[in-house]
Amino acid sequence: MADLAKLAIGAEEKEYFLESLMVKLNKLQVLQEVETKGVEPLIYLSPVKNVWREDRKGFSLEQSAALANAAAAENGYFKVPRIV
Repeated sequence: MADLAKLAIGAEEKEYFLESLMVKLNKLQVLQEVETKGVEPLIYLSPVKNVWREDRKGFSLEQSAALANAAAAENGYFKVPRIV
């Protein structure tokens, strides 16, 4: 993993991380012993799926009011710094 991440680690650190990883993998091995026959996979944590609401016309600001507190505006739009 260190090679993939292009990390330079020493032999002692490599040994420490290897032991640490093995401990974690051994803890996960316990899951192999759990009886899962007849258990449906959990896809959603909530029983609610794809809840849609109807679009409703409502209150909206006038363009001038929306731009009133803008730090900068240009041609009727908010002007923000370019992010590249």
